[in-house]
Amino acid sequence: MTQNKKFAGLGELICDHLFMSVEGQTFYQGTRGGGSVFNTLANLSLLEGCQVLATGVGGEDEFGTYASLDLHNLG
Repeated sequence: MTQNKKFAGLGELICDHLFMSVEGQTFYQGTRGGGSVFNTLANLSLLEGCQVLATGVGGEDEFGTYASLDLHNLG
């Protein structure tokens, strides 16, 4: 069973900024953690109930902090 497995990811923890354009106007929709390692670990945690650990680079700025906290909050 996947719940007994632990996964570690090595890579960048970055943020994706989401925008939507409607009738020529662009609107900011929000920010979520992003990047392939982030997405893989988040999905393993949320969908499979696995323990995950992220090891790697996160910027020492508000977005690096946000990505790290977002992943932490996902489990």
